[in-house]
Amino acid sequence: MTARQELFSPSLNRELRRLFADNPNTLILTNYPVEYVLGLENSQVFFWYADGREFERLMQNENITHLLVPSTADNIEIWNLIEKWVNEGYLTFILQDQGSSVIPYRLYAIKR
Repeated sequence: MTARQELFSPSLNRELRRLFADNPNTLILTNYPVEYVLGLENSQVFFWYADGREFERLMQNENITHLLVPSTADNIEIWNLIEKWVNEGYLTFILQDQGSSVIPYRLYAIKR
């Protein structure tokens, strides 16, 4: 298990472990391999951040508590929604991983 926690982005993995330690019911919408790296089943809803309609549909899931968005996501509709929801207070930006990951990720909390 420890070796898995060093895959992809160890610094992001540390932040995610802290997040789950503080809130074990966290459910993240992401394409990052949270379940594999942290060994936590049912900790993520897998999504590539490519389809704006699907994003809006998934955001209606009341169980999703966080977004972990790759900086490489290129769907402008999704980024516009994220920016809008941050400005409206529906999403709170938590961090951008600057660690060893090839793809930096941004973590947001959803206010329900």
